[in-house]
Amino acid sequence: MQRVLWEDSDDPAVREEGARRAAAVPPETTMTAWFKLSRETQQRERDAQGADFLARGEVDSRTLLYTQLAKHFIWTPAKTWQPRKKGETQRRERLGLGDDDMSSDKVARVYAVSPTNREAFYCRALLAHVRGPTKHADLRVVPGK
Repeated sequence: MQRVLWEDSDDPAVREEGARRAAAVPPETTMTAWFKLSRETQQRERDAQGADFLARGEVDSRTLLYTQLAKHFIWTPAKTWQPRKKGETQRRERLGLGDDDMSSDKVARVYAVSPTNREAFYCRALLAHVRGPTKHADLRVVPGK
């Protein structure tokens, strides 16, 4: 059990409102930012109306698995995924490392989860098979299955 201490000067209404606000806006995680990146890419494609919507050398985030994201994007302090610089892509080509080559020097961590924590365990398993989801519900749909 965790003890919670309140100051006598804390107004209960202010505490309750702060807790409600914190619950309404969950923190941005690498996974939820990946969903947002996929939604933004989808919107850019719609806005382009058939024209090439990706910048030269940019990878469509919707074609990537969660573990492949770190090879093509960086996680910024602003809690967003940004495309890696062009030089990184050129360096990979010079070394003969293709997009599907897993011998990258970038590490994508997907933390181990105990099977007793069923929801997190199966979510982690689905991240290895679903490309470019735009929301949590998309993780439950595996194309071609």
